[in-house]
Amino acid sequence: MRCGKMDIGLELIKMGLAWHDPRYAPKAKEYAEAEAEARKEKRGLWSDDKPVAPWDWRKQQNDDADEDD
Repeated sequence: MRCGKMDIGLELIKMGLAWHDPRYAPKAKEYAEAEAEARKEKRGLWSDDKPVAPWDWRKQQNDDADEDD
């Protein structure tokens, strides 16, 4: 997503506030590099010892809901 010339997704990844999912942007080398740098610097969500990817969190929520049925 862009706002003018700024790639907001890239900026969020750089700050450690978003994950890069290569399934949706497999050629986005700058996203992968930005995430690697954020992880290395322990920015944002990467300051957590065990951050949970959004897709894993959603799967866990669905699995928990299935068990409640």
